[in-house]
Amino acid sequence: MCCAVPCCALQLAWVFNKPVDTSQFADYTTYVSQPMDFGTMLTKMEAKQYNEPAEVCLAEQWEESNQRKGTVCSD
Repeated sequence: MCCAVPCCALQLAWVFNKPVDTSQFADYTTYVSQPMDFGTMLTKMEAKQYNEPAEVCLAEQWEESNQRKGTVCSD
């Protein structure tokens, strides 16, 4: 999947390298039904927990959706 990514999203991408700390963001699961982050994806890939490429793509789509829900950009 390829898309244009807003510059502000790229600046904040590091935030999604590990799971969101719900003790700091208690309402996170109110907005995000399927938590996913790049670190979890990498760990699962290294452990061969994805059975097919479509599972990786789905995880990436969840992660991207979560970024959009959790990122507020100001231009």
